[in-house]
Amino acid sequence: MPEIADSLIETIVQRLRHEKRVRRTLPGGRLHIDRPVPFLTAYRSPTDREDPGTKRLVVGEGSYLAVSGDSETLPSLQRLVLGVSDVLVEKFGAVLIVELWSGTKVTDAIVGGALVARPCFEVFVPGQESGRATAAALVRALRRIRILGQRTRSEIKHDGPPAPPGMAPLLTKRDAARLGALPLGLKIPPTYQEPATGTG
Repeated sequence: MPEIADSLIETIVQRLRHEKRVRRTLPGGRLHIDRPVPFLTAYRSPTDREDPGTKRLVVGEGSYLAVSGDSETLPSLQRLVLGVSDVLVEKFGAVLIVELWSGTKVTDAIVGGALVARPCFEVFVPGQESGRATAAALVRALRRIRILGQRTRSEIKHDGPPAPPGMAPLLTKRDAARLGALPLGLKIPPTYQEPATGTG
């Protein structure tokens, strides 16, 4: 998988600085920002398994990054997210980066079309104090979601990075702290996948 060219990253950054729309195909994915907003939703597809339906949870947003989770592209992907975050922090004073991923196995919460256990969302928050109120608000909103008529659970996790298992965060701790960016990870219960086959 080729890296994201520095020239492309610079083009994207300059378009955002001039408040222009960004719609760019990237190696293994796409960056789409209708207009500068103080957040970016992100999804990296796993390289070791199928993950049907999860990408669709971000591509409906006005500001999203959906790419391959291939480790070879990570350094250039981090440079891209850093450049985008830098511009958004300049404009808004802060930026929220929400990366989501599905659980690694198809949930056993649904058996024969019936919900037998409450699906759980997990919100991964870095240690900084500034992110606690945002994470708490997200958890409260997630708890209002109903799946097959049942309420879901939501938990805040401080014991892991805000990134899918086996992947490095899109922003390093140092860069996030320097910029004033808040990276959050959101693990989704894959109730939208077929339990028997893992298909969407």
